[in-house]
Amino acid sequence: MFENYAEVLRLIDFAGGSIAGRKKLQKMVFLAQQRGWPFTEVFRYHLYGPFSEQLAIEIEEMKAFGFVTEEKQAGQGSALCCSLTQQGRSLLEKYANPALSPMFKHLIAEMSQLDSRTLELLATVFFLLKCHVSTDEMLDSIKSLKPDRDYTEAEVDKAISFLREEGFLEGLPVS
Repeated sequence: MFENYAEVLRLIDFAGGSIAGRKKLQKMVFLAQQRGWPFTEVFRYHLYGPFSEQLAIEIEEMKAFGFVTEEKQAGQGSALCCSLTQQGRSLLEKYANPALSPMFKHLIAEMSQLDSRTLELLATVFFLLKCHVSTDEMLDSIKSLKPDRDYTEAEVDKAISFLREEGFLEGLPVS
């Protein structure tokens, strides 16, 4: 159990010690998992893209154990900022993972700079690509799944470019 917590805590640590929003955290864990980070959480498609009920429960448990705190912060709307505590840092020391490469630190640093709307799009585009939706059909699929989000063709193209540049599309038949 604590090993799973440690991986999530490490991601939060790589993001600078806090992540603004549960949705953002969900998408970052999903995308890092897809690049090979050893997360065990299972994700299913949900209203805002890939979602793990298991991860949501683990965050609540980590709060109860005092490994993270969640609080609203100015400038973040209604998003709760999930922050690593000293107890969380102590757990990280117990469960060191030297196998994680600098690539993950770079990826998490890049993703932590993105807003939750962009991460939602990235995770959804990647999920759809894995379901064999072609890049030509992507915008229509996104508009069908997320009509209220008003994603543009330029945003979808930028998401595909990000995924390509960060190595997500290696081995996927992307057209």
